[in-house]
Amino acid sequence: MLPDSNSSFSAEVSEFLLNCFVRSPKWQLWLSLPLSFLFLLAMGANATLLITIWLEKSLHEPMYYLLSLLSLLDMVLCLTVIPKVLAIFWFDLRSISFSACFLQMFIMNNFLPMESCTFLAMAHDRYVAICKPLHYPSIITDQFVAKAIVFILIRNTFLTAPIPITHMAKKKVSPDIPVLLNILHHVIPAALNPIVYGVRTQEIKQGIWKLLRRSW
Repeated sequence: MLPDSNSSFSAEVSEFLLNCFVRSPKWQLWLSLPLSFLFLLAMGANATLLITIWLEKSLHEPMYYLLSLLSLLDMVLCLTVIPKVLAIFWFDLRSISFSACFLQMFIMNNFLPMESCTFLAMAHDRYVAICKPLHYPSIITDQFVAKAIVFILIRNTFLTAPIPITHMAKKKVSPDIPVLLNILHHVIPAALNPIVYGVRTQEIKQGIWKLLRRSW
């Protein structure tokens, strides 16, 4: 049955076409090189950190559980965004299904704020370790980590609720700038976090060396 001329036409959206901030194929190719390097660095560094903490029993402590959570969040965020950007740059695969687009937006809006909560829990861990060292084993426990993870999940559930005022700001910059900053925000912290918070830790260094000796 066809709708009459006065009724509004509605159609179900099945996929979208993504437009990257760089339209020139030449610039897309050159930009994909450092982006690929950062992506591989982020995935490799975080995977190494996770494997080291998992295999070394001496690292099975609350602080390193939080580091593992941070690495896991970084890997998920990178896998959510960067492969699709590289697919657009290399193969011009701009189409994305509605469900994949929704999943990508959901992960981005949930997992990015989770990182800030993880940093907050890590800061509290260091505060107790420095200011209350004698009470550290009784305050920072596995139960504390479990409660922190539950708090992170509940907090981000409320943060992703619809808030109308977030869409009221006027656009004063090029629409390409937020896209570029969003991509860089996904890949650069993910590549640097394992180095800043993991490799610089003496226990993590020792664990990585043990892992390398074991593989040799």
